[in-house]
Amino acid sequence: MEKNISLMSESAFTRLIEGTYGRKPVPIITNPTADPVLTHLQQNYITAATNADEHNLIILFTPFLVAMCTEAGLQFVNSEEAKWVHTLLEHDENYLKPDGCSSLFGLCTVEPEHRSETHGSLRDRIKHDFPGTKFDFGGGIWAIKDFQVVVWEFKVRISPADKGMAYKYIAHLSRDDKTNKYCVILGDVTDFYIIVGSDGETREIRRGRWTDMGSRKEIMDALRHRNHGLRLLEVISDKLSVTVKSFLGAGAFGRCFVVEPSDDRKHAKRALKIVLTLYDTSEFTERLVCGEFEKLRQLRHLPSIINVDENSLRKYVDEDGAVVGVGYLMEAVGVPLTADQAKQPRMVKKLLKSLEALHTAGHYHGDSRVNNALLLGGEIVWVDLVSVGAASADDNVHKRRDLSDTIGSVYGREKLLEPDFKELLRRYPSEVVHVGPLVEYLTNG
Repeated sequence: MEKNISLMSESAFTRLIEGTYGRKPVPIITNPTADPVLTHLQQNYITAATNADEHNLIILFTPFLVAMCTEAGLQFVNSEEAKWVHTLLEHDENYLKPDGCSSLFGLCTVEPEHRSETHGSLRDRIKHDFPGTKFDFGGGIWAIKDFQVVVWEFKVRISPADKGMAYKYIAHLSRDDKTNKYCVILGDVTDFYIIVGSDGETREIRRGRWTDMGSRKEIMDALRHRNHGLRLLEVISDKLSVTVKSFLGAGAFGRCFVVEPSDDRKHAKRALKIVLTLYDTSEFTERLVCGEFEKLRQLRHLPSIINVDENSLRKYVDEDGAVVGVGYLMEAVGVPLTADQAKQPRMVKKLLKSLEALHTAGHYHGDSRVNNALLLGGEIVWVDLVSVGAASADDNVHKRRDLSDTIGSVYGREKLLEPDFKELLRRYPSEVVHVGPLVEYLTNG
């Protein structure tokens, strides 16, 4: 799609999509042997109680959405106040705001301060029973957009502009992703549209009424779909007998989640890393991840390296024998450093001292940017060991590059060009100059 969709009006985008779709009538959902989402009595009540208020409509539908999501093993979250679907434009008002999302339990929750404590109105009463006004993620939602099974949008009465908004959700969510399918369900008081797309394009549109026979099955079929990443997370979690609690973050290879052992009464939190390998470079990626796990296993005795569960490597192989992905457990959950934290003198010292310890043990990290460092028990541990290598006593090039990568990611690359810094770095490591003078220069300069 060549046009800049972020600058198009929703009505214009609807004309573009439905023109591209072939100007054929949108298929109507019907199945006389299957149940509807709503009975006529329930819909009459919702129509009257909505009172032309979109927020009331979402609240009234919430119990039905929660029930269907729970049956599909998912969680429904109302995300009216969360701006999370990134567009090409950087301005805040150009972030799309879907009304709800369905994903795996633990990936989206509600922050306590956003829950209603009053019970006076219908809206507050339903919000108390089915809380959900904002996402609470350990990392950015954009990093797990393919883990959202369905995105929901509700309007009192669907207009062409509303359909255009839903088509834009598909375009932005699925951009540059040819592998996965994305689904938006757009509904009003009486009707709904199931819109499916991939690679920035709308591929399928189906229309139905909430009271149509078979409408519930259509919604459930959409909720039971799993993209590769979410399916990998479910399979690896099951193999390791852990329960996903929240999203932790994403790196160059793979994504990490906070998990708890399903059979551990102490509920000790661990970190689960999963990496999809079902792409053109699947064999290379699989070797890379398994190689990283082996490095972690070998270096687990070092205090500056995250401690991996050495028996936790698992693979997900599909029915055709293809390795869909790999996952493993790290035995503790660290906390990523914020930009302000990383510049604190004591934290700069911890960062550089942890690298010095790794170098002294005969290794270099190879990608020691600060986003690969975690704070665990008050100390720094390093993750993402894909590029870790052995460093001999006189291999100063890799050791100095480690320090440059860390300092450049904290202070900016211009710091590396300062003459005094370059001289101190040139003298590292030696019996005279370790990281101490560098720490003093960075924190006092």
